[in-house]
Amino acid sequence: MANNRKHENGAPSGASVTVPTRSRRNRARPGERGVAMIMVLGVLAVAGLMAAHLSMSSQVVAREAVASALREELKYAAESAAERGFWLLLADRSLFSSRTLGLKPEGREELGVEPWMMDGRIHDLRAMEFPVRVAVYDAEKGVDCSGAEAEAMLRGVLRSDDEQIQERYDRFLDILADYVDADDLVRLRGMERGDYEGLGMADLPRNAPLQFREELYWLIDAAEAAEESETPMSERILDPGTAKLIPPPGVGLQAGPRRQATRAGTSGKPSFFSSSPGLIRELAGLTDVELQDVMAARDAWQRDGAAMEDTLPADLLGRLKSRFSFDESGVATLVASAFSPDGKVSRTVRITRDCRTTGQAFADGAMTYISNWERVFY
Repeated sequence: MANNRKHENGAPSGASVTVPTRSRRNRARPGERGVAMIMVLGVLAVAGLMAAHLSMSSQVVAREAVASALREELKYAAESAAERGFWLLLADRSLFSSRTLGLKPEGREELGVEPWMMDGRIHDLRAMEFPVRVAVYDAEKGVDCSGAEAEAMLRGVLRSDDEQIQERYDRFLDILADYVDADDLVRLRGMERGDYEGLGMADLPRNAPLQFREELYWLIDAAEAAEESETPMSERILDPGTAKLIPPPGVGLQAGPRRQATRAGTSGKPSFFSSSPGLIRELAGLTDVELQDVMAARDAWQRDGAAMEDTLPADLLGRLKSRFSFDESGVATLVASAFSPDGKVSRTVRITRDCRTTGQAFADGAMTYISNWERVFY
């Protein structure tokens, strides 16, 4: 008789019963479950940080792209305004033959035109919907450092009451003297070929007059390397109002053949309206009070067109005219600065161009009527 009885759990009495049990190896302890949770949270945190970093990097890259595009637009706007200013200067020169600055204007009031002269006044223009400020200076400014007496020229204006600054000036000037002379004799603080080779500048010195004003940067670097100083030398050495731009070969800033530099500092007198206050003080021998009066009178001319003979004493004005030129040389330096609408971003271009329409003969005999002497963006 078959045994049909069942166990209490419902299985037949004769059958084996397998009760599912949890493996001891697979059984998770409470501490292990906590470690797994921490690992998961750590992975999620790292993933979140990576996502945030990618998002931030994307925003930075996007902003850099916008800023770069804006700077390029401002560059073109500044260049466009500079070119426009140059042609306005040419138009002014064709309308008004008198190019003497600081005097009462002749005929301008009747025409009601804005004067475009090499006097450094600010002209507000717009280019590509950006505001642009344009100033025109005379390239005949500063001392001439293109000849064999470059050191003597600059020594007259590189002076300081601070002994440390003056010592650095003296070192630079001795280096400049050794750079332009043809011998191998070393001055007290100067440098010759062996010294440059020790600094990794084996191609120096030139042992001939400077061909470019920017060569002075090499000498400044050499002076700083020689004294192992991390403090940049005073920018006054290459201030645009101190060291004059060196013209192309065979061309002078003044009309006619290029003349030899004189002890006064230039082939012609430097432009008063384009010279730096420090150069004006040194060459004219002004006191602090006199310099303030002179600069106030120059500002009045640039701002309101006030004649210098009405704003300065005759003796002081005579002193200025004996050391500086109040006439245009015919080679202009235009500085144009374009600004973003919020004024936080700007680009500037400095262009030096010959605007004499009579032409000059270059070394190769070609006649050039408009020439670019310098073009710098910053």
